[in-house]
Amino acid sequence: IKDMHLRGAGLIGCAAAYGVYLASIAAAREANSSASSTPSSPSSSAAAESTFRAALNAAGEQLLLTRPTAVNLRVGVERVSGAISRVLEAGGPSAIIAAVEAAKLEAAKFTDEDASWCKALGQHGCSLLEALWERKRGSPSHDGKNCVNVLTHCNAGWLAFADW
Repeated sequence: IKDMHLRGAGLIGCAAAYGVYLASIAAAREANSSASSTPSSPSSSAAAESTFRAALNAAGEQLLLTRPTAVNLRVGVERVSGAISRVLEAGGPSAIIAAVEAAKLEAAKFTDEDASWCKALGQHGCSLLEALWERKRGSPSHDGKNCVNVLTHCNAGWLAFADW
């Protein structure tokens, strides 16, 4: 994201959402290794959760710093982080494992929603371009070119979206 290998608000947001999911996997491993070095007790479970949260918070901050003004990036990070927090607040002996699964599901949901928005945008844009073509083709100033010129900004095609 930081080096601009990914472009377009939608794709950056999806990458950030999956980035938090991947960070949750790494954080769970870190929490598991710190918990396995201490005897099993409620305090070791709390320590593991604390380690998990700290690692996730650091990863979320790192993702946000890659493009501080990217709104979709922030939304992706916050959506997946929120899903994780809700599972952790519910607690339970397998809360960290459930939080990782919740992160995966929320990242997929976020990406699917983005794809739906992109599809709707493309369908709406198609009807606008068709109408523009009909107007251009029927105008007396038609220059004989069989094209409609389109200038795109930010979210433009396969390089900028997760789908559509």
